[in-house]
Parts: sequence; structure tokens; C-alpha cells
Amino acid sequence: MNVSLLYTMLLALALSCVCLFFLGHAHPQELSGQAKVSALFAFGDSILDTGNNNHLRTQIKCNVPYGRNFVGGKATGRFGNGRVFADIIGNANVSALFAFGDSILDTGNNNNLTTLSKCNYFPYGKNFAGGKATGRFGNGRVFSDLIAEGLSIKPLLPAYHDPNLSNNNLPTGVCFASGGSGLDQRTAKPQGVIWVPDQVKDFKEYVTKLNGVLGNQEKTNAIISNAVYLTSAGNNDLVFTFWTGRSQSTISAYTDLMVTWTENLLKVEIELDNGEILDPLSDDASSSSSTDSTILLREGDQEHDVITKCFLFGFGATLANATTIVTIRKKSPNAITTRAKSLAFRIFTEAMARKNGGDPNVKYGWFGASREDLERIITYGFSSREIDDSSSNGIGIHLVPSKFSLFAAEATEEDEEGLRHLLLCRLILGKPEEIISGSKQAYPSSVEFDSGVDDVQNPRKYIIWSSTMNSYILPTYIVSFKSPRLTVISNGGSPARPSSPRVSFAALMSSLSKSMDTLRMNLIMRTFDDFRKRKIQRDQLVRKMREVAGDNLLAQIIKHHRDKNKVRVV
Repeated sequence: MNVSLLYTMLLALALSCVCLFFLGHAHPQELSGQAKVSALFAFGDSILDTGNNNHLRTQIKCNVPYGRNFVGGKATGRFGNGRVFADIIGNANVSALFAFGDSILDTGNNNNLTTLSKCNYFPYGKNFAGGKATGRFGNGRVFSDLIAEGLSIKPLLPAYHDPNLSNNNLPTGVCFASGGSGLDQRTAKPQGVIWVPDQVKDFKEYVTKLNGVLGNQEKTNAIISNAVYLTSAGNNDLVFTFWTGRSQSTISAYTDLMVTWTENLLKVEIELDNGEILDPLSDDASSSSSTDSTILLREGDQEHDVITKCFLFGFGATLANATTIVTIRKKSPNAITTRAKSLAFRIFTEAMARKNGGDPNVKYGWFGASREDLERIITYGFSSREIDDSSSNGIGIHLVPSKFSLFAAEATEEDEEGLRHLLLCRLILGKPEEIISGSKQAYPSSVEFDSGVDDVQNPRKYIIWSSTMNSYILPTYIVSFKSPRLTVISNGGSPARPSSPRVSFAALMSSLSKSMDTLRMNLIMRTFDDFRKRKIQRDQLVRKMREVAGDNLLAQIIKHHRDKNKVRVV
């Protein structure tokens, strides 16, 4: 992007701010709470478009599956599944308004902050009721006030950090926005204002307060789910962070980051219900360390903490205390292939929701394998190698519900470092059908069904058919852990105390592959796959390895490892 074009873009942002302030202050009046907006006129893009593109010669249109939540399930040309923001304005059924972002919406949250970005002094507020400077960045009301009144909620949206905020104001919404803030931490922190993600944390605190005031979780949920959420952020990032060179990034890369940050503001809080992950986990990589294909999630990161709780919940208290999560890695959201797969998964989710009355039935499930196999899956997707063709509950990809992590972990094995690995995936189940044990079913029995389970009421196994395995499964996280006592459970007895470190079957396979011909190695690998899928027992695998490879070769490999690392086969 050249300099003149960047100037033009920044000027457009500045003009948009001026226009909004002009709208807020064009008709100063005493606010009695009875003032009404006479009409609404919407200008702009898809955020407000209610169907103007329908009759244009353009590919930017929204036909089926858009509109699935609209009256009659009709695609009206709106860029969404139901009404758009222009429709919502003026709807008296809206319960509350919540505002996040910067000075466009801030109604006084900066007043008590140690920052120069505040407006609680003359001549600000000169057109406000009583000529009072309230901390709003203008002479009168700001855009969040106008929206609140347009929604027939209240004429003024109070600031959440106003020390005089009363409990009576909480149920109809508050403002969390902070003048000068942005999506980029480097924009907000140096100014001493409230970073937008921290505003979201304030919102979570608000929900707790609201529930305390109402004393009823259902009422709280009703208010939150029927509210309007208003966001204005990004212009300060461009002016104060990108343009000053602090971002050390190109305009293309920085705006891509801004889009990602904005999308993450719309993510719902992750929750657990009896150990099961309920809501989509974030795609944000800002708090993580990156590798080529995955990023390392840190302790304290919301995703890391929720996955940890879910994982250990499934182990039970006793075994969880003896289990340590070493790393949680997530597929890098910055890779173009990851974005493409996420988009495809979203499209299939929307299609499934339309097919099944609005509920795509998206779940999380565990899949166990070696780290090498899991990294291949997370990079390239599932292949025929992972298809379970045993006599147990059909032929397909078998995954374990997120709250039954122990069941999945029992099918894993330790690697040369003593680690086990599980893959956590998002799944589109749609309408599942029960697949009885011993079934050889490999696809839905009718168009009514989309996937399989071992028990419809309390599934412990999800079955995704091979025809949809890379459409209905989105591999996302690799969890690596140590659980010494899990070996005891897996072997069904008390293990002998090892006198030396261990070498896993995976490491043994790697050594064998360097010493054996392809035909014999393939035979061992097929047996090893059967063992990982729990189709055969450990002693059967060992017997087959001795039969095919021979005791001499196995002894040489074991001796090599003993000389090098003092290890033994387990």
C-alpha cells in the first residue's frame, strides 16, 4: 500500500469518527428519558445491508444457506442467518446494550484511570444535560447512548467503571469502552487505557455481578442472550501503532491481525459442563509460541486451562493427581491451509444446522496415536490408516467424547520420552444413529443420519464415516502428557518396577524399519495399528514382532538402546 493510499484510509477513518460525533451532538437536548429517534437510515456495507445487492449484477450476494434463522428460513439477501444490525435497531425486545472499544463509544470509563486520554473537563460536555463533562469524548451524547435510546432501552449508557454505577443500571447494559484503546495491546497499554480484550474480562466480571443482583441464572442468561453488543475498535491501532512503526509489520499483515483480533472478540467464553467442552475454542495465537505448523499454548491461556481441566476431569481425582500435562499444541491459525480448513468446517457446520433444524451438534472428541501420526493428521488430515475397521461399532474414524479422556488415553502408548499423546478435534455429529457392537456399517443407514455413536443417550464413542472424515472433523490440539499409573491400568495389573528407562513400541518400530524389508515391516505395522486400535492385546503384538523380525534382530536393537540409553522394551 502506498503512502497516499494510507493517508486516504486514515482520513476516511477520521471522517467517520467526525460524522458519528456530529450525529451525537447535532440536536442537543435535555434528556428526560422520553426522547425518541424518529427514523433510521443505514449506509455502508454488509453489516447493515438488508438485501440491496439482490438486484445488482454482482457475485456478492447471500442466497441459501443464508437466512436459515430468518422467519420462514428465507434467504433475504442479508449477510447472515437472520436479522442484521439495521433490523435490530428500534426493536423494543432487546434486553440490554453492551459497548466495547474506544472513544467512539466510551461514556466515561477513563475518568479514574491514570491516563491523558480523558475528557472529564470543560469544554467537553457543554451540550450535555447541565453542561456537565462526563468523560464522553464529545460535547454531548456519544454513539452508544444513541443506540441505547434507539433500542428503547435508556437514553444514556452508563460507564461500567463509574464509581456511582447502581445495581439498577446493570440489567439494561453498560459501556466497557475506553477512549484511546485498540485491538493491539501496544496501542492501549502505553496510554494507560483499558485494552479491548481486558474489556471482555470486565464483561465476564459484570455477568457475575448481574447474576448476584438478579439471584437467578436463567434471568441472567436471558438478558445476555437477548442483548446487542456494540464494538468500535481498530482506528487507534492504525494511527498510534502501525503508522508510528511500533508494529514493525506490513499493512497487509497488520490488517490481517486486526481481522483475527476482531473475530476473537466475538468468541463466546469457553465452558465445561460435567467435564465436556461446550463452546468453540478461540483461534487467537497472540498468547502462544509458534512453530512451523503448531503453536504452544501457555499456562494461563484460556484454551490451555480449559483443555487441561477437561482432560484431567476425565481421569478422575486419583489418577489426575498422578498425571502431568507437559505441552498442549494447537494448529497454527496463521497458516493459509488452516484458515481454509476452518472456513470449510464452518460451511459444513452451517449446512448441517440447516439440515437439522438449526442444531449442527458440534462436539469435541479425543483421538489417540503416536506424536508423529498426530502431527501428520493435524497437518494433512485423516487417512485410511486411521479408519477403524474392527468389529466394534462400525467402520470409520472412532473418537472419544471430550469428558472421557481416560478412555482415549488408555489406548495410547508411551514414546521414548515417556510421553503419551492425544489429539483433540472438533466434530460435526449432526443427527447420530446408534451403531451396535460388531456392526460393519461404513456409512449412514439413511439420509436422516449423519454420524454414529455407540449409545445415543450416553455415548462413549463417536463414529465419523470415512466419506466425511475430513469434512466433519477438524483436528486442532495435540496434548502430550505423562501418567505413570496409566500403564498399570492399561496392563491390568501391577507393573514391575523398571530398573532402567523405557523405549516405546513407536521407537522400536522406527529402529526395525531401518533393518527390515518393506514386506515384513508392513506386516508388523499392520499388527501395530491393530494394537493401537485395541483390536489385539500387547502380548499378541510382541508375539507377532518376534515371529516376523526374529529374536536376534530384536536383541540387537535392544542392546543398541541399552548401550546408548540404558533402556528396555516395555
